[in-house]
Amino acid sequence: MTLPKTITISLDISNINSIIMIHTRSKRSTAFNFQDTVTTLKDIYTSDLFRVHTAPLVRRSMFWNNLVKVQKLGTDDNPIVCPGNRDTVAAYLQYICHGTIPSMRDDNDDDENAMEGANEEEEIPTGIIKDEQEWEDLCELHIFASKVEDEDAMDAVVDTMLAKYAESGDNGSLPTEDAIKTVYADTKAGSPLRRMLVDIYVWEGAAPEDADVALNEFLLDLTKGTMKRKKEAGGCCIPARVKRCDYHVHGAKGQCGEVIAVD
Repeated sequence: MTLPKTITISLDISNINSIIMIHTRSKRSTAFNFQDTVTTLKDIYTSDLFRVHTAPLVRRSMFWNNLVKVQKLGTDDNPIVCPGNRDTVAAYLQYICHGTIPSMRDDNDDDENAMEGANEEEEIPTGIIKDEQEWEDLCELHIFASKVEDEDAMDAVVDTMLAKYAESGDNGSLPTEDAIKTVYADTKAGSPLRRMLVDIYVWEGAAPEDADVALNEFLLDLTKGTMKRKKEAGGCCIPARVKRCDYHVHGAKGQCGEVIAVD
């Protein structure tokens, strides 16, 4: 459950009929009890411990409710092992407690992971590194939310990704190849996250440059998505200025230069 945010609204109350009922009232009649017990989570990779108030956690999904309420896990002696790395778990906890996703990086961030691959001989613009790292962080957060069965968090991450792509404008910020590999390794065919990554590349008219075999399934989905979009755009037709020679044995050096279709 996302905690309510404060919104300042200016209303014209001269006419009661003109008042728009905008509010941030919670659907629950009681607030979270932040004096309640805490649940301890454990990073599966580093064994770091995280402590979060139990009430907001168990309301997120049956996954958490079962572990805490039924199996009685979540103590310091018997923590819940989380299916994600430290940064992903921390980002998830911030989302469920504050309703924000801390995926954007700024110039003050001191993150070795964000600078991975940079060296003195190959200068990579910091902005590009941070942009690429954000795609990977968001994909890992979506996968984590899926594993803990938190559909609201999954949807929030998708909305963030779409906003990130839309805000990139002509720069065309695209999910990185590493992000794609992560998604395809941890999701099933036809998953919403896979479909969104494919659609973003279709919208951009782009394809990954890496020929890694790990991208084969994505490239197949991308081909299918591109063909589907072309079909929906107006059916199949031969593009303007296509020559027969383009497909003849002799190729473009041949003698038959007539175009098949014109503008």
